[in-house]
Amino acid sequence: MMAAYAQIRDRIAPALKVKAEASGASYEVRNGYEMVKKLLEESFHTNDYIGVMIKESGLDPTRESRSQAKGLFQVRDIAAREISKYYGYTATDLFDPTQNCVAGILYLHRCEHHYAEKDTYQSVQEGEKDLLAHAIYNVGPTAFAQVWESVGVQSYEEFEEVISNAVTQQLGITPEPLYTQTIDPEYKTAYREYAGVTAYLDHLGDSTTEAEMNHPLQVGGEEMPITIRKAGEFLRYSRLIEGIERRFEGREEPSVPPPTE
Repeated sequence: MMAAYAQIRDRIAPALKVKAEASGASYEVRNGYEMVKKLLEESFHTNDYIGVMIKESGLDPTRESRSQAKGLFQVRDIAAREISKYYGYTATDLFDPTQNCVAGILYLHRCEHHYAEKDTYQSVQEGEKDLLAHAIYNVGPTAFAQVWESVGVQSYEEFEEVISNAVTQQLGITPEPLYTQTIDPEYKTAYREYAGVTAYLDHLGDSTTEAEMNHPLQVGGEEMPITIRKAGEFLRYSRLIEGIERRFEGREEPSVPPPTE
């Protein structure tokens, strides 16, 4: 991952700076450069990314999902195209760990500091921004924004409650208790598991009920642009990453301090 950060700092940022400062530079190039500057102005900590990598791929650089997401960060083609458009970086082999980490770092940082900072989410408190950004990373910025705006809440925790209740209602499961603190058996991690996640996990692998999860999620009688399965998945996703990252708190890690004046 440090090799990927070095490539962003030493190659991608200088090339973007030249393009962004040129006359007639496009919005995409100028926005990409602003995002890279923000990334490089902060301390870089590998632990800020390890939770996503563990959840996405189990740190297996050869992993490929059914939706053709690839590598350590499970980068999808649509995300790779966005990175190419805004940052001028085209990964030719997403199974190459360094190339995948470059794309994954840039895209996750973009979710955190571009999409999660949009006016749509202005009511979300700072302590919830990581949960929000990880959900955006999992669902995709457009679909997630549509769901958020349809639900119409003020905090990410309220949003989780509404989505969890919608999932349990459609799957015919009691929504109480709203959530429990549990140990995920796959990741050996303590996390907050919403009732909607419990219902989603109970239906996985059950041939008689799993098909139900492919129906569109309904919230207040309105059909959402995601399935019940996706709703359960992202509710689990953000909280699991929160739990995984908590395990790494205080551990020594490769890092780069912010630049000095």
